[in-house]
Amino acid sequence: MKVLIIILSVFLTQCSSKNNISQGELLLNSTSKTNVGSGYEMKISKFVSDSRCPEGVNCIWIGQVEMKIAVYKGETLVEEKLIIVTSNTFEENRTWFSKYIKLPDMSITSIVITPNRVKDIEIKEDEYKLSIYFE
Repeated sequence: MKVLIIILSVFLTQCSSKNNISQGELLLNSTSKTNVGSGYEMKISKFVSDSRCPEGVNCIWIGQVEMKIAVYKGETLVEEKLIIVTSNTFEENRTWFSKYIKLPDMSITSIVITPNRVKDIEIKEDEYKLSIYFE
């Protein structure tokens, strides 16, 4: 019975750490590390701020999201970087993510934060996700 539990634990751990880059998307969250290839894993280590214009509101400024992304190799923290996600920072963010996510014949096409802000609805820190899309 103990052997079965150990085998199931290893299997479930491997399944949870797999990435889905082959489907054109890599999803980062704050609750678990995501395997990004080459022995690296990433997660949202700290949500800092969200100043995006909520749906249902007219805004002058489109806003931005700030969060820290932690990069691990095994259990060792390799780097933690403050990422500012806005249309003006795409190239800088793509360059940084590309240091750790190396895909032959594919490149990062967009970086998206979800969920979208909605007027009068609070988003909890652990609900934020960062999606990196590839083609």
